[in-house]
Amino acid sequence: MYTAYKVFLDSIVPYAKTRYFELYGKVLKVGTTLTLDGLTHPSKSTYCQLLNEDLDIVATTYYPFAPDFTMESPGVVEEHFDDLVALYSSLDQPIYFAECGYASSETCNSSEELQAQFFSEVFLAWDKHYDHIKYLTIFKSTDWSMADVEFFGEYYGIDDPVFLEYLRTLGVRTWDGDGTNKLAYEFILCELEARDWCAVDCALTELATNKSTENIHIYPNPAKGQLTINASIGIDQITIYNSIGQSVLSTNETNIAINQLKPGIYIAYIGLSDQTYMTQKFVKQ
Repeated sequence: MYTAYKVFLDSIVPYAKTRYFELYGKVLKVGTTLTLDGLTHPSKSTYCQLLNEDLDIVATTYYPFAPDFTMESPGVVEEHFDDLVALYSSLDQPIYFAECGYASSETCNSSEELQAQFFSEVFLAWDKHYDHIKYLTIFKSTDWSMADVEFFGEYYGIDDPVFLEYLRTLGVRTWDGDGTNKLAYEFILCELEARDWCAVDCALTELATNKSTENIHIYPNPAKGQLTINASIGIDQITIYNSIGQSVLSTNETNIAINQLKPGIYIAYIGLSDQTYMTQKFVKQ
């Protein structure tokens, strides 16, 4: 199958490039979209490299789920990106993520908090490999309606309720009339704003402007019952914000009981004794 598809690519790509240039006067960059698992799996990667060897870009989709359509931990993202870049390390053949998504349904062993954490991990891994990864599409903006899910279930020939919930909750906004933002949507805005990639408003944007360069250590992360924050200078005040920018805890103690916080992603705003501040993200399990 791979060999036959390689013959097809070798035949059609030169024609597509020539025709595109005739129509638009521009060079067409061509890739073929494969799953990240396929690109990096030991039994498949050699065949995928055969397909990609003469193409302009490496195109991939990325949904880290197990065979039963439950979601893997967001902690796998960096390793997966590392593995992909190790195989496609040439800067002359950039990597494009045609799709990147993570379901938020509890049925899939996920949640809105885990979905938000996933996209934060994606941005961090993208930062690490920015020279290689030049494009990423978040899939998808809004959950599908049940009618859509039933249609796609029939299309794929799969009626497994876990699979259907996986499809239904890939959006970063809910499906209920006008829809509402999930936590992932808010965190994506914050990640975009932090990199100054577009004009967006992040609910967690710091009000202060005097940001410190001090080293801050926050642990454990993820945390369950207690969070400890250490700085090289004194800490005056710590305020913890939830994912939509609401203050949920304020203290001047560096050993903080967080049992009362709901599981999710939080920002610790740390005011230091020299009138500067730092922020640190952490996960409450």
